[in-house]
Amino acid sequence: MKITEEVKAAIRKAVEQAGTQQKFADLCGITQRNISKYLSGEVKSIRDDCQEKLYPFIREYLPVEYLRQPAASESSCVSDAELEILKRDAKIAQYLLHIAYLERKVKRLQELNGFR
Repeated sequence: MKITEEVKAAIRKAVEQAGTQQKFADLCGITQRNISKYLSGEVKSIRDDCQEKLYPFIREYLPVEYLRQPAASESSCVSDAELEILKRDAKIAQYLLHIAYLERKVKRLQELNGFR
């Protein structure tokens, strides 16, 4: 995947939701260094293996034209079962980001109220 400004913006939004680059990287299963490289422009594209891990977490933040289309070498038909798995994985990724966001908020409220 080529790293465009839209892709960077989607990654930034997902990182913000997770709280830190490290937390986001941990959720995705890729390194924080890679996240940093994507955002800084140090690299111009995301390797396929990293894209597979990253995509469910940034999909919600990408413009419509970035939503996955089957590759020319793939069947143009995705089975209902495969589609359901893809939808489930995207939902799980969004839930994980939301949980990280809520944990960050709870921690901040505890700090403000003198709890540790």
